[in-house]
Amino acid sequence: MSCKNLQKTLHMNTTNPLPSRALFAALPFSEKAMLSYRGVSPAARRWLLGFLTGLDANEKKVHVFGHQIAPFFPKGPLIPGDSNNIIGSYPALLLRYLNLWPFRWRSLTHSYKNGIDRVVTEWGRFDYVFSYNPWPNQLAMGRYIKGKDSATKWILITLDYEDPDKDFETFLRITKGVDYYVFLSQWAYDNIPIKNKFLLEGGVKSELIQRRYELQCDTIKKKFSQTKPAILYTGMFDKWGGLSVLIEAFLDLPGDVELWICGFGDDAYIRSALAKDARIKLYGLVSDEKLNKLSEGASLFVNPRPVNTNGNMMNFPSKILEYLTYCKPVVSTLTPGLLNEYKNVCYIVDSEPSSMREGIIEALAEDQKKLLDVASDIHHFLQEKTWERQIKKLLLWIDTLKT
Repeated sequence: MSCKNLQKTLHMNTTNPLPSRALFAALPFSEKAMLSYRGVSPAARRWLLGFLTGLDANEKKVHVFGHQIAPFFPKGPLIPGDSNNIIGSYPALLLRYLNLWPFRWRSLTHSYKNGIDRVVTEWGRFDYVFSYNPWPNQLAMGRYIKGKDSATKWILITLDYEDPDKDFETFLRITKGVDYYVFLSQWAYDNIPIKNKFLLEGGVKSELIQRRYELQCDTIKKKFSQTKPAILYTGMFDKWGGLSVLIEAFLDLPGDVELWICGFGDDAYIRSALAKDARIKLYGLVSDEKLNKLSEGASLFVNPRPVNTNGNMMNFPSKILEYLTYCKPVVSTLTPGLLNEYKNVCYIVDSEPSSMREGIIEALAEDQKKLLDVASDIHHFLQEKTWERQIKKLLLWIDTLKT
């Protein structure tokens, strides 16, 4: 190559560097998969899709691989996973496994081992590798890739985890070798004694913020006091979600206000409440379009997670960020995982029915001016919570530590 051509090549590489490459060990599944298999969590799916779009927006070339979670056969498929259910334009590797008790974990381990070999052989090296929760297969993947290329930065994202033992011995032992830790929970970030940790609770789609803010302001100005009030809850029907406390609080609310419930789980308690109060509407697991329609029609949202329940220390209730994009009042408990700054944009209540009832009554009683102020405060708050900005801060932190 001539000196002139070499200079031209160097100039091109300097002005247009190749995008760095990121491997995320989880798959973005479609809405169809979410509605078909209870193993695909709506909240986790939304969080993952947001994170990947944030990497895209920060010019990272993203690859994904992993498996599809499903109930054991025969409630779930014998061989879970349909590549047609993977969305996005990312190069993807879907791992198959035998979904039979007690063979599933052995089959998954074998599938991950072969999958990691394929990832390294066919896709080459990565600048960043993201593990999704401290599960054995995820940790084995990170160690294997680090062993092949020590320059790769291994980041463990802990979305949720069983409340760790007193001295965090188990968590620290099983995650040994991780370069960087990302926690969604404020409590985990404050208390787990490790270096190189970053707090990132989640994010929102930038294109939704302005549109939903303007819609809410228009609704307040044009339809204030003309719509039937409705409270919306989305999430799991279990003890960690706190739905039973919300229902107990709601049953003593006067007036024609309704309670709309979306999600899945053990709904026996909900159906019992339905028999007592016709104002409760159970929608179950719904599509994104249906959920958006209900959210637009709701007067306020509630996150009733119990504050002192084991299991709510190591997670962040990601539904809150989705709630806030509608710029409406959000009534929420302050679980240990929730960042303190959310006090400024939520009506904070205790995990008792009486406190939750008072918070709901206060939010429903707000006048037009107050609701416009609430919408404005939330709109301003969310500007720093877009996925693009959240991931930019994360990558800047990682790259700063690299130097």
